[in-house]
Amino acid sequence: MYAEEALVNLPILIALLTIVIGAASAAAILVQGPGIRANQLAGLLLAGVAWWAVGDVVRLLAPDAVWATRAAALSAPGWVFIGPLTLHLVSVMRAPAGAWARPFVPFSYALSAVFLAAAWLQPGWMFEKVAREPAGWVVFPGPGVLVVKLATLAHVIPVGTYAVSLLQRSPSASDQARLKWLAAGVAFPIIAIPVFNVLLPLLGQPSVRVGNLALATFGALVAWTAHLHGTSPLGRGGFARQIVDAHPDGVAVVFHAGEIGSASEGLTRLTGRPVALLEGQSLDTLLEGPLPELGPEPSTMETHLRVADGTRIPVTVDTRPLADRRGLDLGCVVVIRDLREVADLRSQLVTSGRLASVGQLAAGIAHEINNPMAFVRTNLTLLREHWQRMEKEPPPAEREHLLCEADELLEESLEGVERACAIVRDVNAFSHAGTGEREPVELAELLENVLRVASPHLHRDVRVVRRFGSIPAADGAPQELKQVFLNLLLNAAQALGEQGTITIETFGESNAVVVRVCDDGCGIPEADREKVFDPFFTTKPVGEGTGMGLFISYQIVRNHGGEFSIESASGQGTRVSVRLPIHSG
Repeated sequence: MYAEEALVNLPILIALLTIVIGAASAAAILVQGPGIRANQLAGLLLAGVAWWAVGDVVRLLAPDAVWATRAAALSAPGWVFIGPLTLHLVSVMRAPAGAWARPFVPFSYALSAVFLAAAWLQPGWMFEKVAREPAGWVVFPGPGVLVVKLATLAHVIPVGTYAVSLLQRSPSASDQARLKWLAAGVAFPIIAIPVFNVLLPLLGQPSVRVGNLALATFGALVAWTAHLHGTSPLGRGGFARQIVDAHPDGVAVVFHAGEIGSASEGLTRLTGRPVALLEGQSLDTLLEGPLPELGPEPSTMETHLRVADGTRIPVTVDTRPLADRRGLDLGCVVVIRDLREVADLRSQLVTSGRLASVGQLAAGIAHEINNPMAFVRTNLTLLREHWQRMEKEPPPAEREHLLCEADELLEESLEGVERACAIVRDVNAFSHAGTGEREPVELAELLENVLRVASPHLHRDVRVVRRFGSIPAADGAPQELKQVFLNLLLNAAQALGEQGTITIETFGESNAVVVRVCDDGCGIPEADREKVFDPFFTTKPVGEGTGMGLFISYQIVRNHGGEFSIESASGQGTRVSVRLPIHSG
């Protein structure tokens, strides 16, 4: 008896259960991300399923056939729009992978609006007959309902299988963990709706219509997995997403294969590309040079970002591993920060440091220029005396001697002037800020230029030994590298004092070239060794050093993707090694 009553009341119980599950799942999904379009569509779909179940309850309990038909028509919005809402959902769930569905969405909504109008205005076409059963009034589907169900299946089956395959291809361990639940949730309505809501009623067989319960169950699985993992498979974000979008930095979730899973509006502003085009792209299409490490450890690097208009801007790229609530991998959070203002300030700092170095060399440069100028002046004085003697018409032999000596004096004077001009050219070239653009740099030639600029500051008894190996061109900005090596030479000269040896050698390593500057001077005390890269730290007397030389040099080398190391001991000299990447062009 109780079993028979349970069977009789089963359709109402299923409808009530569908109302509760559908409404609760819709609310849960919307709470998890009210601002996410995919969550809004999923919530609307589940609310429609709940409304469909409300119509079933009213139909089963209707007092007569007329009210039962009206209740079936009243519930039509819940089942008529399942197809277009599902299609619309997948079109926004994982852009741009779902972009194929977007052109069909407006047509699908328009077709469903026609079906809804038919259900309300021509119920006889939708509902063939109404019969009284123990559980209540049952409405048998007519041709119209069959058309709607076939259209719904035409939407749900390909969209459902596509959504599962999309999650299956995802490299995220978190998505993989919930794949079996989501696959079951998709399969349940795909099987239940055609069998229990269409096929059995058309064959005149008694059936418990569980199609709406199957859809509500899928919504419950989505909400449950989102609660379990802390993120929704439909779309991640919510209020946190609004905060990220408002931030000026570009933020993206990137899978370990380098594919961008989601991107912020900040990244759109930086790259000039809409979010729909960014999501699904590989990170290496945006960044120039080596990619950041997308592993379990945080990483930071500086590189250049390719903008949509073809320009490139300096950026810093920070990566942090991302996991869901259960600790399963979701990929990496990549933050891309615009460094254009920092690069400008850095360039000004480097230029200031370069001019400070030139100022430090000013006395030596003046002395170096004064020597040839004094020699030229002496020669010109002698030439004037020769000219005065020539005016007195000396004998031919003396005249010939004066002309030969005048030629020698002119030749020597020209050499002296050329020497002074060369010094001025070298100093002017060194002081020029340059473009900062990376290009192939022949280090031997660059080092010779730096030695000429630094030579006025080297005492007569300081010997410079060159050991230039055969190495490929380095990748760098020439003016910035000149600043680095001039600072190293000046520091070595100060450590030597009036005599000693400076050795400059170049050699190659794997994917790098090395410049090593060694001196046999006083060395660096152990207490100062850890401070040499600090800004404004100097061992020079007050007024002779800014304390910015090694700090600027270290920053330049690091920004080139190189390494800077110092080995020294008090009284045993210093060895500084600069490793720079090889030019790959």
